Amino acid sequence: RYNNIRTFTKTFMEFIGADTKVGNIKNDKMEDYRAWRQKRKSDITMTVVVNELITIRQMFNWGKKKGIVSRNYDMDWGEIKVNKNEVRREGYDPEEYKILSRYASRWHTRVSDFEDKKEEVEYFRKSIRDFIGIMANYGMRTGECLQLKWKDIKVNEKTDVAQINIRAETSKINQSRENTGKRADIFIRRKLYSKFISDDDFVFSDFNKRRMMSKDRLYRYYNYLCDEIEKNEDNWKRKDLYGIRHMFISMHILLGKVDVYTIARWAGTSLVQIQNHYDNVKDKQVSNKMRYDFTWDDIKEASGFDESDDLKESEQYI
Repeated sequence: RYNNIRTFTKTFMEFIGADTKVGNIKNDKMEDYRAWRQKRKSDITMTVVVNELITIRQMFNWGKKKGIVSRNYDMDWGEIKVNKNEVRREGYDPEEYKILSRYASRWHTRVSDFEDKKEEVEYFRKSIRDFIGIMANYGMRTGECLQLKWKDIKVNEKTDVAQINIRAETSKINQSRENTGKRADIFIRRKLYSKFISDDDFVFSDFNKRRMMSKDRLYRYYNYLCDEIEKNEDNWKRKDLYGIRHMFISMHILLGKVDVYTIARWAGTSLVQIQNHYDNVKDKQVSNKMRYDFTWDDIKEASGFDESDDLKESEQYI
């Protein structure tokens, strides 16, 4: 959140002019913001523009409370419509994930013996393998997965079931939840090569320091892995790491074994978010279900029309 505020504020200063006094900003100036952002970045989504404007507006409201901006100052923020399909994320499909998982599983064995930090590189390659496996089987967000501590994990080696406590302070929605699933073996093997396995240590710790593995390193190694795959797989397309969580949610929506509320509760999100981001995966199923033949007689029978009604008996299909 802090990084977003910093970035959005820097962008706003470039738009408005770093030396411009707040009181000299015309109240219709922000109507030009969308066009300015699109000119600078042609592929920017309206979701991003709206989020930036929300942060800038919060800054102005803070300024009013502090007396920096006159309480009578009323900025016209304009109106931006966001296409519903724009916020839908792109996730891995099962075949793409199989390729990702296959390469990740043996990537650590391909570190050169001449690598200066061979042991460290192997550690982080194994970490990416395990991170991908946990996200795929538990549908967690990247931040939730990174902030897991060993005290949050209960493992049953006999059943290969792990119980994960996702603490409220690490959740995007500030609510705790408990996810139970298979692949406890990932946590078991991780303890064999990690140096920090006390209760308060992070499951994904740094290599030689008792701290959480940085998000920067996580994404850097993930992209290194994707580079490796793209060299060898012509039709494979990398997705954002979040695409694994998207796959998990989409897969369970398609399977239909549990209701959408259960999926939303497990994933730590809302029904509205499920509908806006993931519901399109059901489009083909809905379309297939609607493909059936019916006659005017079927409609007459279902609607209770009698012979005097406008819908006469007919064998013609609509």
